Amino acid sequence: MTTPEDRAFAAAWKIVSAWDGKITKPVLRKAIDAAIAEALDGKWMDIETAPKDGTRFLAAEYDDGWMIGVCQWCKTSHVPLYGFHFMEGDPEDLNIANPTHWMPLPSAPVSNGGEHG
Repeated sequence: MTTPEDRAFAAAWKIVSAWDGKITKPVLRKAIDAAIAEALDGKWMDIETAPKDGTRFLAAEYDDGWMIGVCQWCKTSHVPLYGFHFMEGDPEDLNIANPTHWMPLPSAPVSNGGEHG
């Protein structure tokens, strides 16, 4: 039985070991992201641990039912307040959201040689 740490290490090692040159920041970032994604394994985390650097992520908010969408920490467009905002709707009408949970976005699709995958 493998542990989450074992799976995270294996995911990072797969990326780093395939690289035959100098480990650059983008390669290291990709390896770290793979390790984090594997370790989290689709688990929701408390919103208090969500990134506040503009990174987009999935967030869940409950208001007469669950709403799940892409969210990020940013400034409102109409008042100088910072908070979590769902990325749907008119960008000029960003209202502060109250999500309770978050998780990283999944990886983008892998291209099969076409322009957009």
